[in-house]
Amino acid sequence: MDDLRKPDRRIERTRALLREALLRLIHERRYEEISIRDITDAANLGRATFYVHYPDKDALLDDFLFGDDPDAALTVSGFLDHVERNRDLYTAVLSADGAVPLCIRKRAEAAIQPHLTVRGVPGDLVLAHGMASLLTAAHWWLLRTPPMPIRAIYEYWVALNPWFEERASGEK
Repeated sequence: MDDLRKPDRRIERTRALLREALLRLIHERRYEEISIRDITDAANLGRATFYVHYPDKDALLDDFLFGDDPDAALTVSGFLDHVERNRDLYTAVLSADGAVPLCIRKRAEAAIQPHLTVRGVPGDLVLAHGMASLLTAAHWWLLRTPPMPIRAIYEYWVALNPWFEERASGEK
């Protein structure tokens, strides 16, 4: 089988319609309030068509955010760089009430997981703390006017999380 084949244009077109519909809806209301029916109605597609391409709306958002670069955001600095490159979408998705889509939580967890080094503290607590503080720092940065360099947020986050061992991970 030829791995260099171009993806089917109909598939690309359908996925683009779904991504565009999700983006429009995210700017109208909170992500957690959007249903698959809302997405398919906005895209003028059937629900069955949605499920051919994605199992749920988090998979659609994950494809939208990370489809072109599945390895994006696998480090803390990479995650913050990704937030910077997708500022408008993250601003809409990271709501003030703390609700965060599953795909973004998983990326934040993946960025932090290799750095769980706090002696005497359960790893899942360190992970939850690190993820929450990383998402809070990203949200805080998104609300800043004028924006500061994303590198400053990385440095603030590292200062606030002394357990983070950047030397061990190659993070810079």
